[in-house]
Amino acid sequence: MEEKDKRRLVIDPSKCIMCGACTAVAPNNCMWAPGSDTPKVVDETPTKEAEEAVGNCPTGAVHFVEVDIDKK
Repeated sequence: MEEKDKRRLVIDPSKCIMCGACTAVAPNNCMWAPGSDTPKVVDETPTKEAEEAVGNCPTGAVHFVEVDIDKK
């Protein structure tokens, strides 16, 4: 049985400097919302692009958190 990835992508608005690196490399995960000061996560799935967004964020605002996907 394949183990599910328990990470989810998040953006910490207090660390975001609005550089747009996350939206550039992971447009399916992060995007600018109308009227928003920071990008929003639109798909929290840990994709290859999401991994790149985490790696490219200069402040660490874009990162993964562990979630308990077995809880109901």
